[in-house]
Amino acid sequence: MPSILIADDDAAVRRFLRTVLEGGGHEVWEASNGKEAEELIRRTKFDLAIIDLVMPEREGLETIQSLTKEHPGLRIIAMSGFPGGHLGAMLQIAQRLGAKASLPNVFGGNGPGDSAKSSRDRLAVTAPRRLRLCRNATSPHARKRNAYSRN
Repeated sequence: MPSILIADDDAAVRRFLRTVLEGGGHEVWEASNGKEAEELIRRTKFDLAIIDLVMPEREGLETIQSLTKEHPGLRIIAMSGFPGGHLGAMLQIAQRLGAKASLPNVFGGNGPGDSAKSSRDRLAVTAPRRLRLCRNATSPHARKRNAYSRN
């Protein structure tokens, strides 16, 4: 059974993701901040880590950078509902630091009339696809294809 770590300081977000992912047959672990996530990853092997960018103790970008260096085979998805117009830039930085994919602004409203519920509904549709993209990007076939494309 694939194991996934969710690192997010919002318990409701962790609970929602746990429900969706366990429903898909995954074993799910939780961390409330980056420091806790790193401690769990040192003790347990995970197939995937979903890391929120804005957390106390140790924020997401720093966590992603550290995890990529210490656990190069770990697949990471960066996630954030970072307020303001800097969300796209933050997620791009996360991908440059080692995240394989990102989930932008999935829990907060995007504007008037866009509720957190509609954002959660969108996530329920997009999260499995993004998880597949992350899994496919690191498959042996993809690594072989990428090696050929560099020549």
